[in-house]
Amino acid sequence: MAGQLISDPKERAKRAAEKENGILTWLADFVYSTTDVLGRVLVLNPSATLSALRRLERKGYIVRDEIPVYGRIVLPIWGITMTGLMAYLTPKQIETQKLRYHQKGRVALSSLQHEMDVQRVALFCEDEDTFDSMYWTTSRDLPWPSKKGDPRWPVYPDGLMNVPTNGDKNNLSVIAVEVERTRKTPKRYVQILKGHAANIVQGRYCGVIYFCVDKQAVDSLSALFKRIIKEEKIPLTNAQGRVLIGFSIIPS
Repeated sequence: MAGQLISDPKERAKRAAEKENGILTWLADFVYSTTDVLGRVLVLNPSATLSALRRLERKGYIVRDEIPVYGRIVLPIWGITMTGLMAYLTPKQIETQKLRYHQKGRVALSSLQHEMDVQRVALFCEDEDTFDSMYWTTSRDLPWPSKKGDPRWPVYPDGLMNVPTNGDKNNLSVIAVEVERTRKTPKRYVQILKGHAANIVQGRYCGVIYFCVDKQAVDSLSALFKRIIKEEKIPLTNAQGRVLIGFSIIPS
């Protein structure tokens, strides 16, 4: 569809609206993204993706921001504005949901790579041939305490996905997702794994999948976790003795 010319003006307008809605849907969840990731969301080539983005920019629904990389070299990102958020959300959602919109100059290069890794993982998990994720909850949408004294999770994963249990789409299991590009200390991993175990006991999710940069990183982190779980006696195994943590590779 992306490479086909549509002659009917009504069909062309309908298709353009679908593209714009797809972008707003993604940005309403993730706040900001890159042209590359948004092109994957829409399954469009870069030119068609930019055309849709610029239409939304002219409407004031999204804003183009620039992240400095090297000197004068910048990486463009696109963020949803308050105007775009109000146009996309329903009145009920506006009343009840957190209203998160992009503010220019607030995104650091150090956090951008991790955020784009998370977004690529979210797309990867939606594929029927991988996890067939039905719903994705960003870390921003998890129940963070809003005031002192509010309950706080011991650890907050990068996202939660709802996947069919044994292929049954009417029976979904919640899986936590962590994107691990850099290593933490063993002491910190002990705290994190204990936090995941506590969240599982509380029924917040039933397992965790760690996405790493390559197979070597997967193998080393898996070995470290097995050692920590054994030495610290962390309850992260099921009745069959299977560890409730899986591993995969961050999609390119």
